[in-house]
Amino acid sequence: VSPPVVWCLLAGQTALLAGAAILGALLLLPTRPIVAGILLGLIAAVKPQLLLLAPVAVAVGGHWRTLAAAGVTGVLTGAASMLLLGWQPWLAWVGALGEFQSIIDAGRLHRLGLTPYSLAHMLGLAEPLKLGFQLAGAALGLALVVHAFRMPDVRLRAAALIGGSLLGSSYAMPYELAMLAPVAAALLVSGRRWGPA
Repeated sequence: VSPPVVWCLLAGQTALLAGAAILGALLLLPTRPIVAGILLGLIAAVKPQLLLLAPVAVAVGGHWRTLAAAGVTGVLTGAASMLLLGWQPWLAWVGALGEFQSIIDAGRLHRLGLTPYSLAHMLGLAEPLKLGFQLAGAALGLALVVHAFRMPDVRLRAAALIGGSLLGSSYAMPYELAMLAPVAAALLVSGRRWGPA
């Protein structure tokens, strides 16, 4: 019943499914690395900004088959879309990227954004400082992922991967925090204690 989950459901966004798939992929990583890679590749095909740090996370653990499976899945997904729909949607998408960022920057969407770049925009900072905020967020996200993927708890790894990727992104709306709901549910179900014992 958290606001990001409700907003995600009302807007018909995929964040809950993406969070569950990320958690599932990380659970499968040690025993079914190719299936884990397929899941990560499918999520990245839908919303690549949600998995900016997935290649780093997978590489930290030395899961090269997973990384390869994710890459092949992404290529096959793109190829299938081109076979079904042709090249035009891809060209239109690439052409719209710059305009999309301009629309976001010109509008008020950054007031709702949850990335360091959005914070810099809300503060009215110049473009080089916005980029600095984004790079600082990406560096923090990278550090979180590298640290978490050296720990055994898959749920914490998933939280770090999702949070770290959001920190490095230039644009994310509050409903994307719903990706953390499956991770939070897994932590609640497990009865994991927080803080010192």
